[in-house]
Amino acid sequence: MNLSAKKEQEKKLKLFTKPNKTIYNMQNPIVLKRVMITMFILVVTLLFFSSCADVSHVHQCLPPVEHTYGFWGGAWHGTIAPLSFIGELFSDDIAIYAINNNGKWYDFGYVIGLVGAIKLIGLGIQIIVAILESMFK
Repeated sequence: MNLSAKKEQEKKLKLFTKPNKTIYNMQNPIVLKRVMITMFILVVTLLFFSSCADVSHVHQCLPPVEHTYGFWGGAWHGTIAPLSFIGELFSDDIAIYAINNNGKWYDFGYVIGLVGAIKLIGLGIQIIVAILESMFK
């Protein structure tokens, strides 16, 4: 293999490998201790604030013929939640979360749909960045 072919192969390998961008050296016990303490404080804070959440029973407010959303409704609402959020900023008629749901299965579907939407958004951003990087190299 000649020198130019070797350089070309190294260039191709650089496109598919990510450089090590580790900010913290996790092998250092002091850094590891700081990270663990920070994570503990974040988890305790999250649990503290989420313990204040209250469940409102709205079944008395809904008409008896109203549709109740289940798992698939929650999955759909979770998937469109990022777009619903933008729409809700400009209109009072758009809601992110359906109040008339069947409870835990709707919530589970909502979380699954929201995670899927976030993954798709991240994948789209990665594709756009890769296209832009290839255009300007």
